[in-house]
Amino acid sequence: MQRSTILTKAFTEAGDFVAVRAAERWLAENGFSVGRMQAHAPRGILMGDNWDIQKWRNLTRKERAELDGILIGDRNGPAEILMFDGGIGAQFQAEVDGAQHIIAAHRHG
Repeated sequence: MQRSTILTKAFTEAGDFVAVRAAERWLAENGFSVGRMQAHAPRGILMGDNWDIQKWRNLTRKERAELDGILIGDRNGPAEILMFDGGIGAQFQAEVDGAQHIIAAHRHG
């Protein structure tokens, strides 16, 4: 299944790891987890701040297909975030949000 890119965001700050750290900060501030760094490979992104995403080489083809996005970049920058439609993190977060809404409605009902 071909997935569409729904967001791209570039970070062009200069210096060792400066662009990558800016991208990581943006992801954290917007409720995303990012995978572990591996030289010359993308890092997985999932919606939610509680995911432990392994290095790219340790992700299966299925796990890669379920990512909400990827972070591309190395120590010298630039860094780029690509977000895709239909990731498992977004689906999981929607289910959690829906369950919390039902629980809240039940408590107040």
